[in-house]
Amino acid sequence: MSAGLEQLVAAVQAEADERLAQADADLARLYPGDPATRQPVHTVYVPADAFEQQTPWRWGAAALELMDDHLPDAAAVTRVTGMDAALADEVLPRVRRKLAEQPFEDLRVDVEDGYGRRPDDVEDAHLGSAVEALRTYAETDGAPRWYGIRIKCLERDYRHRGLRTLVDAVAGMASRQHAGHGTAARARRL
Repeated sequence: MSAGLEQLVAAVQAEADERLAQADADLARLYPGDPATRQPVHTVYVPADAFEQQTPWRWGAAALELMDDHLPDAAAVTRVTGMDAALADEVLPRVRRKLAEQPFEDLRVDVEDGYGRRPDDVEDAHLGSAVEALRTYAETDGAPRWYGIRIKCLERDYRHRGLRTLVDAVAGMASRQHAGHGTAARARRL
């Protein structure tokens, strides 16, 4: 990250700390920990260190292999799910086509809790690779229609890293230049 960009991030981080101090205190008092209940998921989250440009298609191919092994025909779908045979006969080819053509509709490259804490240079490198891959999706057939980076939250302990990631991700996605790894390198050329 350039010295000027680092100063900007530091200033935004300090102002965010000041503005959110009361909210941080309220959050710590009212919500002392994460709830143990399961939350519904409608998005595919892939940790940044495990993500690459072809991840959706690799996962789709793996799902199709599993279907070949375990749900090869409508009769198997009916047997396993209890679904009406006529409906299974209609749905199965559509599911297979979806997995082959666009296995993910919504993707989040995760640098938050599914990714964990890493040194800044390691997270910067994973983020840079992810942004580089995501930038290709706008012009790639079958790519997720919705995609983005899931950053760390703005709670006090994670705020600085979260803001750093946000700035790097936005700068990298906005940049028209593709040279080099890491969004910080591209941000210097903006």
